[in-house]
Amino acid sequence: MITKEMLFKHYKELMIKDGFPVNPKSYYGGTFNSVHTYGKCWNKVKVTLNAKLPLSISPETLVHELIHTIAECKGHDSKFQYYARKANRMYGMNIGTYASEAEKEAFRKVVKPKYVIKCSKCGAIVATRHRNCAVIKHPEGYHSNCCKAELIVECN
Repeated sequence: MITKEMLFKHYKELMIKDGFPVNPKSYYGGTFNSVHTYGKCWNKVKVTLNAKLPLSISPETLVHELIHTIAECKGHDSKFQYYARKANRMYGMNIGTYASEAEKEAFRKVVKPKYVIKCSKCGAIVATRHRNCAVIKHPEGYHSNCCKAELIVECN
């Protein structure tokens, strides 16, 4: 069975072989629990993943976090974006500064949000929330981007 640590080692070795200046001292530091964050890079060395992150989307998250280990990358600056585009071309991934819709959908299947915000006209999911916020309390003050219609909040 493939583990997240095995994936980390694979992508670290692959990226180094392919000329990415990832920190050779970087290591997989295990998992954490969160409903908001998929992965973390600590001090450009330690990479951790969300325990609930499905293995199917772990490679993109791992490569994203490995890019953060590159010395000249600061947050999601232009250098980070350069290396993300390079990884996307080389590995057929969709790494950006935030999770892709496919990643969010895969994560939603594992971590059910407390609130689902939908367009009242077409029923499209506009957003999901795990905590109470302004749009949950007063959906009448917001409109969907798709149809410009009112929002409906459903509780799971």
